[in-house]
Amino acid sequence: MKQQKWIKSASDGDYSESVLEAFRQDWQTKQSAQAFLRYAIMLRNRGRTLDRQEQQTLHELHQCASFKLLFKGLSKHQIRQLTNLVDELNSNTQSALGVPKHSRRLALSLRSQQTRWQTRLQSELAQAQSVAVVGNSPKLLESSQGAFIDSHDLVIRFNQFLPTDGRDISSSIGKKLDIWVMSPGFRGPIPAHARYILITGPDMIWWQQNWQHLAGANCPILGIPLASWQTSVARLDAPPSAGFACLDWLINDQRIANIRPSALGFGYNPTQQSRYHIQNDVHKATSRHNWRAEQEVIETWTKQSKLNRL
Repeated sequence: MKQQKWIKSASDGDYSESVLEAFRQDWQTKQSAQAFLRYAIMLRNRGRTLDRQEQQTLHELHQCASFKLLFKGLSKHQIRQLTNLVDELNSNTQSALGVPKHSRRLALSLRSQQTRWQTRLQSELAQAQSVAVVGNSPKLLESSQGAFIDSHDLVIRFNQFLPTDGRDISSSIGKKLDIWVMSPGFRGPIPAHARYILITGPDMIWWQQNWQHLAGANCPILGIPLASWQTSVARLDAPPSAGFACLDWLINDQRIANIRPSALGFGYNPTQQSRYHIQNDVHKATSRHNWRAEQEVIETWTKQSKLNRL
């Protein structure tokens, strides 16, 4: 692959093995701190972890003093990324030096409670008789599914699902909310009645740096398990959308695999639909997701009776 082309490919959502291999070859050729960090981040974006030799390289880099890392060409932000990789590898819940000072206390609190919160959520999911996963497709406005959605034991919603203009569309989408899934870059209002917050991405509890937006949240905050993210990326060769990542986790995580969720408000097809989002006429779907592959997998799950698609 042409030099540097793979960096743009990854940025555009190409998470294929060939792109990952290009990152690895770049590191092997240059043997630089920057090239190694780019490779390690791309590997993690695919939901995978460093092998033993690569872990040794990571530790050796991390043991360098900060001024030496700066001399090696790493920015302060990249040094924090390096530190986060080490903390995650060591399951270090006692330090959060890879997070800016203003967010360290919250990051430490979240990391130290992940096991307890995950166990609690898994228990609720395992006991639930019905789970509704409600996407943000504008097609929901054509339905009257609100009461049906709210009849489920657990309801999962995403990002900006409530109208910003005060409209009442509860007859179409319902009101109940148990798990709110947010993208890492989402900066809209946090639903006050969410019982759990799930950040989409490869276990972002260990990667997110700015936590200030969630400082006022009054419920457990968790990440998508890295292994589940890896499975989703392998299906798509692309970063999964929040909805797909959530469905894949619910359907295929063996700890909660008894769930057959109901999926509503899914089915975006960029070749057939001009409008993408239920609340925002001008909001555009990102091209980084492999929408066609996602729909094919969802259709397969439906045929296999793993998913009740409505």
